[in-house]
Amino acid sequence: MRTITVGGRTQIAEKVFSDCLTILYTKGTDTAGITKDANLNFHKLAEDTGLTKYQIWLVYIKKHLFRLEGAIANGSLELKGESIKDSIRDIINYMVILESLIEEDKEDPSGNA
Repeated sequence: MRTITVGGRTQIAEKVFSDCLTILYTKGTDTAGITKDANLNFHKLAEDTGLTKYQIWLVYIKKHLFRLEGAIANGSLELKGESIKDSIRDIINYMVILESLIEEDKEDPSGNA
C-alpha cells in the first residue's frame, strides 16, 4: 500500500471535483429540459408520490450508498455496471443537489418567493 501525501490527495480532489461538475452539469441539463429547473425530477416525483423532495433525494442517495455498502461487505470495491469512482462522484453530486434543494426553499431576497 502506498502513502498518499496531502498534495497527492489534493490532486485527487481536484480531479474528482472536476468530474463531478461535468456530470452535474450534463445530467442537470438533461433533467431540466425546457423548464430550466435543475431539480425538476425531485419536484415531479414528490408530487407524483406524495413524498417530499427531500424524501425523494434520500431514496436516490441511499441507492448509491447501498451499492457501496454491499461492495464493502463483500470485501471488494467492484460494482456491476458502474465503477466505484462513478458511485463516489454520484454521492458527492447528491450532496450538492441537497444543498440546492435547501437553497430553493429560502425566500427570494427580491420578494419573489
